[in-house]
Amino acid sequence: MTKETIRVLVVEDHNVVRQGLVALISLVEGVKVVGEAADGAEAIAQFRKHQPDVTLIDLRISDRVTVRLSPAAFQAREEELKDSAKKKKGGSA
Repeated sequence: MTKETIRVLVVEDHNVVRQGLVALISLVEGVKVVGEAADGAEAIAQFRKHQPDVTLIDLRISDRVTVRLSPAAFQAREEELKDSAKKKKGGSA
C-alpha cells in the first residue's frame, strides 16, 4: 500500500497567522502545503491551480468571497473526482 501525500491550501488574511499555519502543517509527515492565499479571489485561483485535498479557510477573512468559496470548491473537487473515477473505469468524462 502506498501512502499518498495530503495536499493542503491555507487561506488566511493575516500574514503572520498564515505563515504559522504553513510552518506547523509542514512539520506533519505526509502533509504538504501546496498553496497559500490571503483573500477569497486568490484562494479560488490557488484552488484551481493546485486542486488540494484539504483547504483550510479562515471563515472570518476580511473579504466576503471566502464564504462562497467553500461550496464552490467542494463542488469543483467533487466533479473532478467523478471525472477521474470515470476515466479509471474506461468511461468518458
